[in-house]
Amino acid sequence: AMATSSYQPSTVGEFIVEAFRKELCGVWSLVEPERLHYGVLLDVTEQVAPSLCADVVEIARGWMPGLNVHGGTLLPDLNHFPSHIEDLDPLPLQLRQLLMESMDVYFTNMDLSEVYSLHPDLKTEFLTRTFSLHKQGVFSFCAQVMCMLEHIWQMRPTTDVV
Repeated sequence: AMATSSYQPSTVGEFIVEAFRKELCGVWSLVEPERLHYGVLLDVTEQVAPSLCADVVEIARGWMPGLNVHGGTLLPDLNHFPSHIEDLDPLPLQLRQLLMESMDVYFTNMDLSEVYSLHPDLKTEFLTRTFSLHKQGVFSFCAQVMCMLEHIWQMRPTTDVV
């Protein structure tokens, strides 16, 4: 029987880091499966977590007016939707494109020098000192994060103007 984890991210920052870890692991296992090292994977995500969370949230807040979140913001129940869901507008396609392009730029040439100082014998062609996440990984990461942020954005309290 396969063991299942009961870990669930509880904050925006944890969600972002876990989404990045999944994409990094997935792409690494496709590109260079014989050299996939889970300890290195954890070190990479631990190294980039603080800046990754802050930067992704900053990018999203720059494009999504009214999004009031930070890395420590608690996630709402992602299975709960507002009762007025039929009246909600999804994020416009142009906004999704801007978020995706911004994330693509962000994930180009990430500095992973610290990981190499922790693992001086690391031999991999995939995970380089200046690392760029593949387009497939960027797309998948963005899809997960945009869905979560859109959910928070739609769950935010709104005030009726009289």
